[in-house]
Amino acid sequence: MPRLRHITALTLLAISSITVPHSAAALDIKSEHPRLFATKTDFAALKAAIPTVALPAKYGTVTLKIKPGQLTSRDFKNALIFGTLSHPGNHLYIRHVDDWDTENTIGLQIMLLYSDTNALVNKRINIARSNTATITIHYNNPDKFVSLVVDGGTIEGGAPQPWRQGWEPDQANPQPYYFAKRENDEVLEFKVENSTMDEVWNGRNLDWRLGGAYYFFIEQAKKKVATVMGCSSQPIPSDVNHACNVNTASRAIITETAAELGLAYQLTGQKPYADAALAYSRHIASVPVHTNGEWSMGARVGALGMIYDWIYDYLQEADRADIRAKIKETIRYDVAGTDNDLVGMICGNLNPLAGTTFACSKTANITRNYISGHHGSAIQGAALGLLAIADRETKAEVMPMIDTLHWHQVHQDGDRMAGFLPTRNYISQDGGHQSLFTYGTGDELLLRMAMWRKVQTSGTDALIDAHSNFAPKLVLPYLYGMRKGYVDGARTDWDGTFPAAGDNYDTHSTDGPIASVTLAAALAGDGIAAAFYKDQIQAPRLLWNTEPLWERLYFPGTLAQPRANDLPLAKHFAVAGNVLMRDTWHYNDAVLLDFKSTSFASENHHHLDQNSFSLFYRAPLLVDSGKYDDYYTAHWENYYRRTIAHNTIVVFDPQEAFMRDGKTFSNDGGQWYRGEIYPTLEQIKPGGINALDGVTAFETGDHYTYAVGNASKAYKSGATEKLHHEQGFHRSIIYLRQDGAKPIVLVHDRINSPKKLLATSLLHSVERPETFASQRYLDGGRYAIDGAANPPLRIRNGGGMVTVEPLLPKQATIRIVGGSAAEGRRCVQRPDVSRTTPDEYDCRFTVRGADGISYNYPPRNVFWSPQPPAPDAGNWRIEIAPAAEGATGWQFQRFLNVLRVGVDDGTPKAPENPTSELLASSDNSADAVKLDNDQTVVFSTTYAPVKTLKWGPQNPAASMLVAGLEADKYYRIVCNASTECSVVQEAGEGPGRYKSSAKGVLDYPPAGRR
Repeated sequence: MPRLRHITALTLLAISSITVPHSAAALDIKSEHPRLFATKTDFAALKAAIPTVALPAKYGTVTLKIKPGQLTSRDFKNALIFGTLSHPGNHLYIRHVDDWDTENTIGLQIMLLYSDTNALVNKRINIARSNTATITIHYNNPDKFVSLVVDGGTIEGGAPQPWRQGWEPDQANPQPYYFAKRENDEVLEFKVENSTMDEVWNGRNLDWRLGGAYYFFIEQAKKKVATVMGCSSQPIPSDVNHACNVNTASRAIITETAAELGLAYQLTGQKPYADAALAYSRHIASVPVHTNGEWSMGARVGALGMIYDWIYDYLQEADRADIRAKIKETIRYDVAGTDNDLVGMICGNLNPLAGTTFACSKTANITRNYISGHHGSAIQGAALGLLAIADRETKAEVMPMIDTLHWHQVHQDGDRMAGFLPTRNYISQDGGHQSLFTYGTGDELLLRMAMWRKVQTSGTDALIDAHSNFAPKLVLPYLYGMRKGYVDGARTDWDGTFPAAGDNYDTHSTDGPIASVTLAAALAGDGIAAAFYKDQIQAPRLLWNTEPLWERLYFPGTLAQPRANDLPLAKHFAVAGNVLMRDTWHYNDAVLLDFKSTSFASENHHHLDQNSFSLFYRAPLLVDSGKYDDYYTAHWENYYRRTIAHNTIVVFDPQEAFMRDGKTFSNDGGQWYRGEIYPTLEQIKPGGINALDGVTAFETGDHYTYAVGNASKAYKSGATEKLHHEQGFHRSIIYLRQDGAKPIVLVHDRINSPKKLLATSLLHSVERPETFASQRYLDGGRYAIDGAANPPLRIRNGGGMVTVEPLLPKQATIRIVGGSAAEGRRCVQRPDVSRTTPDEYDCRFTVRGADGISYNYPPRNVFWSPQPPAPDAGNWRIEIAPAAEGATGWQFQRFLNVLRVGVDDGTPKAPENPTSELLASSDNSADAVKLDNDQTVVFSTTYAPVKTLKWGPQNPAASMLVAGLEADKYYRIVCNASTECSVVQEAGEGPGRYKSSAKGVLDYPPAGRR
C-alpha cells in the first residue's frame, strides 16, 4: 500500500471530496524504472540487437572480406567500417579515407592503437575499384607479434618482433565496437577467431543499418553532452532549435534532448550521459515554470519525466526529490485568467486545480480540442512527468491527475465514447486525416498509446486497444500519396515526398513519423507496408540515420513478410475527404492526383481548400501553393491557408468581408470557416454545425476513377447567398487511365450563384504556363492571352508536362498571374514588416483587392520549420472566368478542363488548338467531351441524377464514360454518327441495355468487351 506520510490530512480530505473522472478500470502503474515507453527488458533487447563483438585477449585473428564502394554524397566523411578512433586504451580501427581514393583504387586505413594518438600499426591499403579484398589482422601479444595480410600478401609483420611492446585488445576498458560503412560497401565476410583458429564471432547476420544508427547516435549524444554541460555557463539562447533554450523551445527539442541522453545512458551505462541528463534537469529547473506557457511547460515537464525515469538508478534521492518537486510545481502553476498553462490544457476553460491537489476543481472538459490543438501534446508532457514520479509517497498524490490524463484518451460521455482516440477513430477510420500530409500523421498518438500500455503492470490497456482500430490504417495515405520513389543514382527534390497540402514543412518517406505509421501496419500483418518500409524508408536512408535505433525500441516485433502492392489504384478517405488517384504503383513513373473535399471545417493546420486538387508527374505540375512560414503571419492569414492559394474556385463579392477577432483579412473570394474553429466530434459529424458535404461520390476501376465533391457549404452564406448552400459548387473529377500513355484528367464544375457573381477557376504551377499566342501584361503580375478563345496552356516541370484544355466556359477570360524578378514587373507588397524583406518584383502570392489592386503577401524570410523544396510553393497561377472582372455574372456557370499528362516533349510552345472537342447537347443536358475519335466522356449539367442525356455527334464505336446518371439503373445507348447520341433509362434488364454503377456512371463498352 502506498505510503502517505508526506500528505497532510487536509490534502487527503480535499482529494476525497472531489469528483474525478476515472478510467473504466483503475490504472495499476508499475513500480520499477524505467517504465516510460520501455522497460529494462526492452533496453536489454535493443542492446542485444546492436552489433558488437568482443575480441579475444592475448591472441586473435580478425578477417574482413570486403568489396569497397565508391564514395557518394550520401556517405559520411571518412566512413568507419569497424571500431573507433577515440579510445584511451588498446583498440582496432578500420575506416575509409576519402582523400586516398583515386581513379583506380579505394583507400582504407587499418590501425592497431594504444590510444587516440599512439598507433602500433597504421597502414594504408589500396584496393582496386570493383575488386574484393580479404584483410586478415592477427595479434599474439605474448610473442609481441602482429601481422596485417591483404589477399595473401603481408603488409605488416610476419615474424616475432621482440623490440615492440606487443598488442592485445584492452579487456579492462573494452573499446566500443562500432559497425558502419559506406552505402555501397559490400562486406562478404567478417569473422573473429581465437588462438586455436576457432570462430568465436561472425558477422553473417550483421545489421549494418542498426550498427550505423547506433554509431551515429552515440556520436550525436557525445556532442549533446558537450552542449548541455555548457548550458549553465551562457545566457539561454533565443534559437528555438537549441537544446539550451528551455525557455521557448518545443518538445521536439527539450523533451527529445532528455530522451537522447537517457537512451545513451541506457545503452552504454556511461556516466557522462547521466551527468549531462542531471545537469539538463537543473538547467530546466532554473527557468520560471510558466515561461512560454503550455508549449514549453509541457516540453520541460516531459523532459524531467524522461530524465527521472531513464536514469533513475543513477540519481541520488535528493536529485529525484528536486525533479519531483519541479514537475509538480510546473503542472500546478495556473496562469490567472488564461488556459495557456498545463492546468488549462488538462482541465479545460478556466477550471483550476482544487486547492493544493492534483485534481481539476470540476470535471475536465476539452472536447473542442480532441480533434486538433496543443492539448494532446501538453497532456502527453504532463503524463510523462507524473507517470515517472508515480511511486511511493507521490503516487497517491498524483494519481487523480493521471486518471484525468488517461480519461482524456478515451472515456464514456453519456451514450457515446469521447476522447482523443474515439475522435481519431472516427476521422481516421480508413487512415485519412484532414491535415495531411505533414500534420495528421498520427505517429505521436501511436507512441502515446504505447506509453500508456507500457507503464501499466499488465503491459496492456484494454480501453485504449478497443479504440485504436485506426492505427494500422494510418500508413495508407502515405502509400497512396508518395509522389516519387527513391532510385539508385541521381536524386531529385521530389524523392519520397508527398503533396504539399495543408500546413506543411519538409516531409519525406524516410522521416521518423512516416516510418512509425508504416511499422505499426507492418507489425499488424500488412505485407505491403512492410515492403514500403524496406524499399522507401530503409533503403534510401543514410546508413548514418539514427531513426532505426528508436524504431527498434518503440516498435519491437516481427514485421509481416513484404509483398508487392496490389491495392486498387485509387482510394477515398471518407471523413477526411482525401481522394488519391494514380496510374501505377511504380512510384517513379506515376501520375498522382490528390483531390480533397473534407466532410467538416476546422482551422488548425487545415486550409480553406475544399474541392481542390494537385497533380504530379516527375515533378509538381499543378500545386498547392504558398509557404508555411508560421501561424498568423500576413502570408499565412491572407494567402497560404486561403482558397486563392489552391486549385479550386473563388467567387469575388466586393461586399464580402473576411473577419475574425476584429481583424479583416484579404477578400480572395474564397471559402471561410464554418461553425467552430475548434469543433467537437459531434459538431463535425453529419448534421453538425461544422459539417460539410465533402466527397459525395467515389468509385474506381482498372481504367478510371470517378470522384465528386460538394464544397457549397464551405463558402460563407448570407441573406443573399454568394453560392447556393446545397448546389453552390459541385466538382466532378474523372481520372482516365490510358493504354500505353499517361492518364487524361477531366475536371467538371457546376456553380450556382444566387447573387450572379462570376466564379474563377484557379490552377497553380511552378513554371510559367505557355500558350501558342502571346501573353500581354496588364497589371499586378497579371497577363492576358491574345488570340483564339480558350487556347490550350502547357505547364512543364522536371521532365513532366500537363496540357490544360479549358473547354468551359466558352469564350472564357483567361489570365496568367505571378512571376518574380525575372519578369521585372512590380506588385504592391503587404509583408510582415518586422520579419520580411519585401521584394517589389514578387508577384507570386497576390490577392486582388476590392480596389482592383493586386496585393502580394510574401512569406517571412525566416521559417520556423524546414521547408519543402522551394518550387512546391508555386510561382504562377491560371485564372479562368466566364467574363472579365466587373462584368455581370450568371447564376449557373460551368467549368470543364481537360488535363493531358505526359513526358515533356520539348516543343517550344503549347499547341494552337485543343485536341479535345466539346460536343453539342440539343437539350443542354450534357457537357460531353470527345477526347479523340475513340473516347468520349459525358457529364450531366444538372445536380440531381438523371434518366436521359443527349450529346453529339460522335463516333458510334467510341468508348463512352457517362457520369451523373441514376445509380444501378439500366440504360439504352443510341448513337448516330451524323446527329447525336443519347442514353435513356429503361425499365429493366434486356438486350442492348447497360447498367449504371452504384455511383451513377455508365462505362461503355462494359469491362471484358474492350
